[in-house]
Amino acid sequence: MNEYDRFWELVYGARRYLQLLLFFLLFLLVLSGAALVFGQSNPASAAMLLVDFALIVGLGAVVAGVYWYSVRRYARR
Repeated sequence: MNEYDRFWELVYGARRYLQLLLFFLLFLLVLSGAALVFGQSNPASAAMLLVDFALIVGLGAVVAGVYWYSVRRYARR
């Protein structure tokens, strides 16, 4: 077994934490959406919310991709 396989076994073992991180990011996305709807409408806060959305969605995509690949890799074994 090489280092690559060991890494993905560790990631698969931590899938519960990845799920927790995904739910936390979803919660942050909901809070950001509420801030966009109910918050102040000045350009600076809108720009910060767009950056926040981009960071949350980007990190969520990375975590979801890692989770999906580790589960798929484990299922193939």
